[in-house]
Amino acid sequence: MRVAAEPRAKPPGVDRADLASRTLLRLKRGHRANPDVLLVRTDAGLVVVKDFAARPATVRWFIARASLRREARALTRLAETGFAPRALGWLDPLALVIEHRAGTKVSRRRPWTFSPRYIAELWDALHEMHELGVVHLDLGHRSNVRCDADGRPLLIDFATALTLERNRLPERLLRAAVRFVDERAVRKWERWLREAAVAASVETGRRTPQLRGENGANGSTGGASAGGRVASRPM
Repeated sequence: MRVAAEPRAKPPGVDRADLASRTLLRLKRGHRANPDVLLVRTDAGLVVVKDFAARPATVRWFIARASLRREARALTRLAETGFAPRALGWLDPLALVIEHRAGTKVSRRRPWTFSPRYIAELWDALHEMHELGVVHLDLGHRSNVRCDADGRPLLIDFATALTLERNRLPERLLRAAVRFVDERAVRKWERWLREAAVAASVETGRRTPQLRGENGANGSTGGASAGGRVASRPM
């Protein structure tokens, strides 16, 4: 797989001077050492901006730049995969512009939203991500594991991710040592969705989806969402 070049230029249609007027929604209010996450309208469409400008000077200098560079490296490595948004460029050193991808986060209340093969596809995405040298390290947070508009897995928020060189033995060993963190999180979501689906089938009479396919194999191929297309929702 060809690895895209890390974004360097400012994407067209968004500028610090008019960021406030183009912001449609604050998706997440930053606090302490975290950025504000903004949904921004540009001439080319919607984008997400992770912005540390409002944080204290110590955070801006010692945390913000490293965090944003870490996320940009991971998203660049995964740019051709389809299960992660693309890094589009830099507003300035304190703000990273990211592709907007509609989706819904994992929920016990609507397990039928997820394809019967959703978990198998999530395992496939995890294995591909690790093969490309990226370890997420925060997939246990349910806001970071989503279902896109086509019912497929969507992973976001790579601020804590490790992006390792695939052909260097020390980094390959490090990847092997820490990838269990991601695997443990996916096993949790697999169990969580299966239990929620069983509970929903008891309460509503719905047919319980087989979340790992007919034979339970992680390598099953995906299909359309069992409940149809997922309603678009800002990340």
